[in-house]
Amino acid sequence: MSRRNARPGDRGLTLIEMLVAISVLAVVMTLLTMLFVALSSTFTRQEAQHDSTGGASVGMQRIERVIHAGSIVSRGTQVLPAFEAGNQRSVSLHAFFDTDVASGPTTPTRVTLEVTSSGELVETRVMGRVVSGRWVFDRPAVSRQTITRDVLVPGSRVNGTSVGSLFRYELADGSLIDRPLTSAELGLVVAVRVSLSVRADSTGRVAPTRIERTLGLPNLDATR
Repeated sequence: MSRRNARPGDRGLTLIEMLVAISVLAVVMTLLTMLFVALSSTFTRQEAQHDSTGGASVGMQRIERVIHAGSIVSRGTQVLPAFEAGNQRSVSLHAFFDTDVASGPTTPTRVTLEVTSSGELVETRVMGRVVSGRWVFDRPAVSRQTITRDVLVPGSRVNGTSVGSLFRYELADGSLIDRPLTSAELGLVVAVRVSLSVRADSTGRVAPTRIERTLGLPNLDATR
């Protein structure tokens, strides 16, 4: 029985060649893993930034609509100022929404915008009713909805820095109030300075989106 002569190309891999091949494969896999992690991290940051920008934009649009609708409410000798209350993280005011142009405004609404401790911007509406010839707002809320989430809560600390006020109030004499409004100041507010910061990424790797605007009240005689 004859033996077949082994040709040079038929020999297997040596131990050294196998070790080299495994090392090269390990390096390639490591590089691919690092690339995947980098791309995934970049995508996550971009998605968080997009969510922050969208949330801030939606929140500011709703705040703007509510404050622009602020109105003095009167009936007979009763005159209620546009603002019911206001501080750094919440504002409550009277407004008329969705009114008929021909018949004019009918029922006023008391609207409250507030940032909760969990970072939700919440809008609550209470419809007015006439009692003994005067407007009162003692009904249960007709609506309470979350406008946007991930809002940085005023007064909290983020990365060692205190978050500033969401609402500040400009009076007719030009002074700026960065504290709760007194009863005497409620009727003197002509504009609200809003600084809304939203950060959808809880890890802190993405900077918050911040939108600042000064909003006047066109329904008042004294506006900016």
